[in-house]
Amino acid sequence: LKLEEVIEQIKLEVLKWKTEIFLLSDDCGSYWLDIWTNFWKLVKEIFKLFDNIRLHITNIYPSYLVKYYDDIKNYIYDNKIPYILIPMQHYSYRILKLMNRSYDVKKIIEILADIKKESNTNLCNHIIFNYHEETLEEFVETFKYLQYYNRTFYFKYSDVNKIYLSNHISYDLDKKFILLKKLKKKYTID
Repeated sequence: LKLEEVIEQIKLEVLKWKTEIFLLSDDCGSYWLDIWTNFWKLVKEIFKLFDNIRLHITNIYPSYLVKYYDDIKNYIYDNKIPYILIPMQHYSYRILKLMNRSYDVKKIIEILADIKKESNTNLCNHIIFNYHEETLEEFVETFKYLQYYNRTFYFKYSDVNKIYLSNHISYDLDKKFILLKKLKKKYTID
C-alpha cells in the first residue's frame, strides 16, 4: 500500500474510535525500501497525524530494528508502540549464519534491555529450535535471552524435501488446496 492508502485506512479506524492499530507484515522493517523510503518514516507520519493512537508492530526483522531503533525509541518510551514482535529465531551466531541470518545479537540484546528498562512495551519473539547441527549449548544459550520477552513462540525446525515442493509449486490453486489437505492429513497428530 502507498503511504496515503495506509493513512486513509488508519483514518477510518480512528473515526470508529479505535486507538490501537496493528501493522502486520512478514517484515515491517523492509516495507517501502524498494521505493527509497522506509517503514519508520510511515510510523513518524502516522504519529504526526494521529497522536492519540498506539501502534502494534508485528514482525520486524531484527536487523531493521537495530538500523532504525534511534528513530523510533522515543515512541517506544512514550508507550506509543506497546507491542513489537521480533522473530530472532536463534541467538547463536553460528546457527544464525547457517540459517543465512545476519543479526548483531549483542546489539539486539542492548536494544531489548533498553526497551525493558525504559518502557512497558510487550516484546515477543520467534525461536527455531532443533536446527541441524545445533548443539545443546547453543540451544541453552538461546533460552537465556528469553528473559527480555513477554512471550516467545517456538518452532521446531524440520527439513523440507525441496524436490517434492519444487514439483508442486506450479500447480494451479485447486491442486494446491488438494495437496494442502493431503499434507495436513498426513502430518496431523490425533
